[in-house]
Amino acid sequence: TADAELLIVDYLSCRVILLPTNTPATAQETAQLFLEQAFRHTGLPHTIVSDRDPKWLSEFWRYLMRALDVKQELSSARHQQTDGKAENAIKTIKGIMGPFLDYAGSNWKSLLPTLEYNYNRTPQTSTGLSPFEIDLGRVPRVPNQWVAPNPGEMIRQSARTAVERRIKEFADVSRIVQQRLRDAQDQQAKYYDRKKHTEAYREGDKVLLHREGIAITSVTTRNKKLAEQWIGPFTVRGKGPHPDTYKLELPKEFTGLHPVFHVSILRRYHDPSGTPYRQVATPPEPEKDKDGQETY
Repeated sequence: TADAELLIVDYLSCRVILLPTNTPATAQETAQLFLEQAFRHTGLPHTIVSDRDPKWLSEFWRYLMRALDVKQELSSARHQQTDGKAENAIKTIKGIMGPFLDYAGSNWKSLLPTLEYNYNRTPQTSTGLSPFEIDLGRVPRVPNQWVAPNPGEMIRQSARTAVERRIKEFADVSRIVQQRLRDAQDQQAKYYDRKKHTEAYREGDKVLLHREGIAITSVTTRNKKLAEQWIGPFTVRGKGPHPDTYKLELPKEFTGLHPVFHVSILRRYHDPSGTPYRQVATPPEPEKDKDGQETY
């Protein structure tokens, strides 16, 4: 029985694919699911960015990626700020799905097709186009208005009731999902406006990277309280594909780490050799009052 959801996000279009799966699914089972439900529609990607779930770190998955000539990149534990797209999609879909779940939460699988369709037909604030429009060049059709059966047509009441119930369910869910997606986009826009960083970097700049959540042997083998909070410097190689992200040139010991980071975990590096020592002013000699006591 499915108890988890595999979410695939196309980086260019933001189109999502929602697939029911199992928490203990192996790398081989997940690969089969990807081939059956995603590959046949999209083909192979050039790069797959994933979190650090053990299945993505398994020998099978790593060898499969090499065999298929797909570059594998792992986000840091701060992946919600690495590129934002997958995490934003997960957060949005969870927020939308909640109100539609039954008491036991067992109807979530039946909601996935409607959620996926409506997510992909909603214009993105960053582009003004929907994921469908970017990926397919069009929005797949649904009727603008459901056509009622001919009154004279002989249809069993049970069939009529079942069809009308399904139509109403799709229309109701679609309407609410569309509104919630717009609300979520408005909230995200307000958040980014409020949190917008003025710091901007250019290619060739040197920056420091906050070490929190980044598994690097030279840092994490030390006592975390004593380890440097900021590591580097690293050279900026350009802007990332997502707003407020930058691509860094990483050394070989960082192999496998996604090189794109959010500006909030970057800090400009200042070369100590170019910073003159601060001159400490000498305090003045104390004065003495009429009784000979020093005053300051």
